[in-house]
Amino acid sequence: MRIQVLNMTSQQSEIVIRIQLEYPPPPTPPTTDPDTPLLYKVADAARLLAIGESVVYELIARGELDSLKIGHSRRIERAAIERYIARAELRDRDVGAFTA
Repeated sequence: MRIQVLNMTSQQSEIVIRIQLEYPPPPTPPTTDPDTPLLYKVADAARLLAIGESVVYELIARGELDSLKIGHSRRIERAAIERYIARAELRDRDVGAFTA
């Protein structure tokens, strides 16, 4: 578990602290469905995530989405896509602000 202070503000006699708790995503069980591919092309990963291919390349470059380089091709494991989604859900979950 990691606690990150997003911002602290002091307005008159009130202090507002906003925090976000981050937990590592649970491990993803391997997919046993033989019809589910293990690796996806960038275009296929973009379709699964409902984002553009250029955004997928940006996520890879920032280290937010793991990928494999096979020859001249870039492939993304299904488990990497699921991990990215789990981390994004945790990151976007708003703990909220409280007043001390």
